[in-house]
Amino acid sequence: MAHPLDYLYFSAVMYTSLGIGDIVPTGHMRFIAGVEALNGLLLIAWSASFLFAMMNRLWDWEPCVEPKDEE
Repeated sequence: MAHPLDYLYFSAVMYTSLGIGDIVPTGHMRFIAGVEALNGLLLIAWSASFLFAMMNRLWDWEPCVEPKDEE
């Protein structure tokens, strides 16, 4: 019988799309595991693009290639 932390570990591995394979689902749970992997991929990509958009909007980016004029 699996320990509850095994379920959490399996879910984290599937959500991050690692798919290590030391715990393997059987039957219809294979479909759920695949959906969780796709869901994790989409949500991680969405989070990264959202953070990039917010940083782009809130931070004042200065070009680091052109020197500032000291007049």
